[in-house]
Amino acid sequence: MNFSAFRRRSLVLRAGYRLSAETELAGLAVRPYAGLAYELELNDDPVSVTAGSNTMSGRFAAPGFAPPGDWLNVDIGIAARLEGGTHAVVGYSGRTGSGDRRDHLLKLGLRAVF
Repeated sequence: MNFSAFRRRSLVLRAGYRLSAETELAGLAVRPYAGLAYELELNDDPVSVTAGSNTMSGRFAAPGFAPPGDWLNVDIGIAARLEGGTHAVVGYSGRTGSGDRRDHLLKLGLRAVF
């Protein structure tokens, strides 16, 4: 099989709000955060992919990626400043919207400054 090249252009409009505050908990500087954003795909034309067989003549077109029209992003978590310039973060990000796709992401991070 061989496939022709294709190009997909995208333009996404995003509006949202993020809250965070630094406080102290059990002697640690912590920063809880929460964010919510709405995103709208302004160029949601579906892509068509042209393909053919290497051993037979002829080509055909198949529908490719069709992006969702809009979706909602949620981001919540907490970051902590540990001793010696080390930071830790635990968080969740989720995405849902038009279409069947749902994304869930659990974030665990550790950053050390030398």
